[in-house]
Amino acid sequence: MAQNETEVVQDGSTEWDPDLEFYATGQAFTRAMDALREVHSGLSDGAGLMDAPEQAMASPKVLRTLDQDSSNRLRVVLKSIFATGDVTRDGFLHRLYEAIEDEPWGSRVFLGFSEMVTRHKRSPIFHAAMLTSTVSRFEAHLAMLASDFFHTAPASLNQVSREEAKEFSLADLQNLGSVDAAIQAAIESRINKLQFGSISDWKGFFKDKLKVDLSLLCDWDEVREIYERRNCVVHHNGVASQRYVAAVSNGITVGDILEVDAAYTSRAVVVLEALGTLLLAAVWRKLGADADGPNMFLNRVAYDAMLAERWQYSQVLNENILANARDESEKHVAQVNVWLTLKNIHGLEYIRADVEGWDLSASNDRYLLAQAALLNELDACFRYIDALLEREDLTAEDLATWPLLKDVRSDARSEKYGDLIRRYIEEDVLDDPSLTTQSDSKSEVAPTDSSHPSEGPEEVLKTSDDIVGDSSPQISGDVETKDKK
Repeated sequence: MAQNETEVVQDGSTEWDPDLEFYATGQAFTRAMDALREVHSGLSDGAGLMDAPEQAMASPKVLRTLDQDSSNRLRVVLKSIFATGDVTRDGFLHRLYEAIEDEPWGSRVFLGFSEMVTRHKRSPIFHAAMLTSTVSRFEAHLAMLASDFFHTAPASLNQVSREEAKEFSLADLQNLGSVDAAIQAAIESRINKLQFGSISDWKGFFKDKLKVDLSLLCDWDEVREIYERRNCVVHHNGVASQRYVAAVSNGITVGDILEVDAAYTSRAVVVLEALGTLLLAAVWRKLGADADGPNMFLNRVAYDAMLAERWQYSQVLNENILANARDESEKHVAQVNVWLTLKNIHGLEYIRADVEGWDLSASNDRYLLAQAALLNELDACFRYIDALLEREDLTAEDLATWPLLKDVRSDARSEKYGDLIRRYIEEDVLDDPSLTTQSDSKSEVAPTDSSHPSEGPEEVLKTSDDIVGDSSPQISGDVETKDKK
């Protein structure tokens, strides 16, 4: 175990710090899911092009036997076919044969193109591989959370059946050498059994051990379908199995092909990322010592999602923060962020009545600025910004980064803040020593110099009020097939 995961005590041993561990687990998961989502989004178009008939034009197998004149003639024919817009497999092949059947090389070239066009498609291989990687990383996250639970509450290892209690022989204990090694081996044994089970086994584990119900954090039927489809991809060549049909009620019958395309995989990433993040917060709230930690972590992740304009994902996280806020200050912050996500998903009219009805009679200018920004009242925004800057209640970082102030930054009047924002970038961003390569390794992401996780920016207000409760909205919203940049 890396020392930066725990607090080193005077005798050289390490003391388990659940808050640092949950923070590290969350960081590792969000970074890994960011990487998977970006790889899938960035390479999906290229994978699709591999199946396009145009790819056959560049095939050496098709063109290598043609002289220059014949090759030029073929290119003219292909471009004329593509110009018609009929590039389905059958339409392409029929048009191609009609155009070159009288050429001396026509039959040979047509057969070469036919082989290229009718070959096994490449893009489903890519999407299936990404789906498999996503589910695997999610399972690793579940295993990390289970490990964090057992290390935080090692007495739970005794809560087993009589048969399971016979875990080690005397020889095993002698070989292990210490109680700590035996505990670690017991934890690994419990987790290995879960990893060879189903997603329903994981659901039962968290419900039994921590009273956390996964079905309250997500659309459980959708999560189970993702798992069963992944199993069919891995074990049944993408064909629906009896187990799939028994577990999923969607009209698919045994033997049907289960499509895994770009939209399906993108949705699976969003669903599992949201469930994994909400589950982390739920477990952390049960076991952590720092009541602020879970919501502070969610705030940071949700804020990053808003910066990336991943509105559906941000909505899920902000609704969870709102449901678990304990005081009015944190509730206001979360409510503003929920409204901001809904505004970007559905438009201003969707939230107008609620925002206009927001009682701010006893609130400060930061809340009034938030209300004005949500309602696109830019004249009022600039009045509040000037007043807040004068009192030093608003920073250059706020002006430069808050998603809430995006429309303000697009207004020509914001040019008067240009020097302030440039100074922030030059002094605080470019000189930031933390701008280093990030790692997915849990042991490399845990903070080492703070009593609780890094706070990060939150929208409108920065608050550290206690977080309690375990109410968690379900994952909802449309699939995000590609992040806006």
